[in-house]
Amino acid sequence: MLHVATTRPPLGPGILAKYERELRAVEGLGLDDVEMDSVVTLVNDYVAGAARSAIDAFDVHRSSGIDDATWWAATGPWLAEVLDAERYPLGTRVGTTAGQHYQAVSDPDHAFEFGLQRVLDGIEVLVQDRVSGRAAS
Repeated sequence: MLHVATTRPPLGPGILAKYERELRAVEGLGLDDVEMDSVVTLVNDYVAGAARSAIDAFDVHRSSGIDDATWWAATGPWLAEVLDAERYPLGTRVGTTAGQHYQAVSDPDHAFEFGLQRVLDGIEVLVQDRVSGRAAS
């Protein structure tokens, strides 16, 4: 479903009902109609991107037959040999810390929750700007 174009969706009762439900979630927040549509689009695009990443990770695991822990166990020693920690000190430090924390290259669930919260935080700032009377940008 993620490969179905949404820039010109097949308009029908289901799509229109979905859009209506999405808009109701932001109605009454003080946003104008274009901002309401933009907030719905922002959240939908974020979720679609996160879902796409999760599917990519699933597809890699399925096609290779190797889970992240096995891949990392095989790749980690090689990376330690070729990585120039002096040239990339920040990437080495942060990548090592994150890898140890996740016991994988990343944690899709954490990435989704963290990112969604930042998106919602930004929307909250927009809403607060409207409530306090600041002009639309």
